[in-house]
Amino acid sequence: MNFLNYVSQFLDYEILSIGNSYKLKVYNIFLSLLVFFVAKLIKTVLKKWLDIKVKKQDLDVGNEYAILTIASYVLWIITIVIILEILGIDVTILTAGSAALLVGIGLGIQSIFMDFLSGIVLLLEGENKVNDIIEFDNRVGIIKRVGIRTSEIQTFNDTAVIVPNSKLINNYVVNWSHTDKTARYSIKVQVAYKSEVRLVEKILIDCISEDSRVLKAPAPFVRFEDFGDKGLIFNVFFWTKDIILFENIRSDARFRIFEKFKEHNIEIPFPQRVITMVNS
Repeated sequence: MNFLNYVSQFLDYEILSIGNSYKLKVYNIFLSLLVFFVAKLIKTVLKKWLDIKVKKQDLDVGNEYAILTIASYVLWIITIVIILEILGIDVTILTAGSAALLVGIGLGIQSIFMDFLSGIVLLLEGENKVNDIIEFDNRVGIIKRVGIRTSEIQTFNDTAVIVPNSKLINNYVVNWSHTDKTARYSIKVQVAYKSEVRLVEKILIDCISEDSRVLKAPAPFVRFEDFGDKGLIFNVFFWTKDIILFENIRSDARFRIFEKFKEHNIEIPFPQRVITMVNS
């Protein structure tokens, strides 16, 4: 019984006192920490549940990120309000003070508010979500993070671009992976007129199919594009899921194509200039 009395006295101990209007006790600190850790536990449980959903393919990674981010913001806002109430801080006074401050700042933070609202729209709509490949402002990259104010885009040259969310809402954005996680690319080559066209077709198909990153279905195919000024123009088309690394796939294929053309004596035409010297 004495132990319970000690505990009760410890929890009732005043850490801070401001007149008769405000008193902070150990109990308030202890309860605030308890609320904080319960919030962290809820977030952890939600994350594990969503991970299970993703593994079962009931949910994709982008939607998981959006749900977890929105839930985290809501959870922490509620947690902060509860902790402030436990600590005896009047939330209504803070809200009124914040509103007055925002009115005073006025148009100076209008763009920031627009970014915040755009971040909420991005997370709720899911039109452009994490792991999607998008094209905007003449850049192409993969969305790595959607924050409440900014998003992080990893471009094809492996640089991170931090973009205000309003740009992804108000500007024209092409989502390469909105309906499908695969994309089609091509490699154009030109060979001399004396080349065997069916052999060229076979070499192009073989060279692109050797890459494990190229999908077997849909299968790669070759299109005889045109009769050019200097040679015959072919285009080999292929599909891949490694959208962010498609330039590496094309580069590796060009190496193989060049070696195979040399092996089979298939000539790649190049510009030539004939200069005639006239004796005066």
